[in-house]
Amino acid sequence: AYYPTDPSPRYRDFRQRFLKRFDVEPSYAAAASYDGTSVLLQAMARQQRSETLWDALLRHGPYEGLQNPIVFDRFGDARTGMHFTEVRKGRFVYIATDASAGDAPAAHPAAPRR
Repeated sequence: AYYPTDPSPRYRDFRQRFLKRFDVEPSYAAAASYDGTSVLLQAMARQQRSETLWDALLRHGPYEGLQNPIVFDRFGDARTGMHFTEVRKGRFVYIATDASAGDAPAAHPAAPRR
């Protein structure tokens, strides 16, 4: 989920730094890339010598995302909340957040182990 007008301090800081560096508003792709890189670096830093990166990624969550906690299920699927917005006069207006996605069942019952 991506909420481009998120007022949270964590997202505002990211947005401000992004604007300063790239002189353009961050997009969904920018926020998702930031979160993905952050999660990967955290898992690598916590990875034990005998542990695969995959196992470290699953073992050390949840991770703090820009806008939602990032939780992986046992298949490696991310479970995050959703932000509901609507467009009013050309702007996204926040309606609600549904954090229940973090408890959603896996989309597929058996995924191959990577």
